[in-house]
Formats: sequence, C-alpha cells, structure tokens
Amino acid sequence: MKKVIYVFVDFETTWGKDLSVKFMGNTNYALAATAYRVSVICKELDIRFVGHPRDFTWKLLPEDSVLVSHNAGFDQAVCFKLIEDGIIPDFACGGWLCSADLCAYHGLPRALDKASRDILGFTPDKSMRDYMKDKSWDDAVAEGAADALDQYALNDSEYMGQIWNELEKFWPESERAVSSLNKEIERRGIGIDVDLLGEYEAML
Repeated sequence: MKKVIYVFVDFETTWGKDLSVKFMGNTNYALAATAYRVSVICKELDIRFVGHPRDFTWKLLPEDSVLVSHNAGFDQAVCFKLIEDGIIPDFACGGWLCSADLCAYHGLPRALDKASRDILGFTPDKSMRDYMKDKSWDDAVAEGAADALDQYALNDSEYMGQIWNELEKFWPESERAVSSLNKEIERRGIGIDVDLLGEYEAML
C-alpha cells in the first residue's frame, strides 16, 4: 500500500472584537477576514514554508496528498475564499483532515495549546495570537513582530504534525469520514425557501 503523504497547513488571519469565528462561523468569518500568512510543513516533500498564501507554490502538493489542519473547517473556508478571490490557484488534494477532531476522538482537548500540553508534554506560547487582536500584518511589520509571527505560524503546523503522528494510526476510518462529513455539512449550510421565509416574515 502506498504511504499517505500528510501536509500540515495553518492559515493566519485577521481577527478582533467584531471579527471572530466564534460568533460568525467558519464561512462568514472567512468572507470577512484577511489571510496574511500560511505555514505549510511536509517532511516527505521537504517543504517548510511560511509566508503570504499567494507566495506558496500550491502545485508542489501531489494530488493524492492529504492536508491536515487543526480545526480544518476553518482552514478550508479560508482556502476556498482565497481560491475564489484568485489569490491562490485552485489545486487538487486527496482530502483535508482535522487534527482537532482527532484529539476530540481520543478524549483530549481540541485547543492546540492544551492538546500539546497533554500529548507532547509542553504548552506552546499563544501570546502572538492575542497580540494580533485588531491588528493587520502591516501593523506587525511596523512594530517589529513579523519574524515572531512567522515562527508562531510555523510552530502551529509543527506541533499539529507531531500530535498527528502520535495519534493518527489510532483514528478509525469511520471517524475520519464523520469528521469530513461534518465539515462538508457546515460548508454547504441548510437549504432555506427564501421566498416562503419572506412571506412569513411579512406576517409578523
């Protein structure tokens, strides 16, 4: 059986008091936020990249490679928006799996810092995320924080990769399928008869 090539991907996006995936959901948030960094790590392909998403050569990824992100529904939504906007090219892959769902299956915390604490034995520093609240990439550059932010992004992909390598072999195919189906359902949303909804709204 051919060995699966896993590629660890993490997008960094603007966020703030009025811009958060917590109350907007992945799709609406991706429509409003700006992706300014992506980290991509794959040892088999000798890839260790951090930079603007448009600067990564996405076609380096084999069509049968499987992408992995921590909270993959978020990263997928951001990626689809970048493709839609023509910032990055469309590309093929063999799937996109979620290391946070992997952790949840094993009864571990979904948050990357807490999962790293429990599995890898250390708690990553997440202060850069707090620092970026209501800031842009240009703000980080102006304040001399660009290198630290790049390292933070690389660390996220590195740690999720370590967690994946520890636990992935114990994740059943059926659970992977449920994880992927949940992401697809969330992305598609629920069909609504808008005309009928408008009629009922007019009755209120």
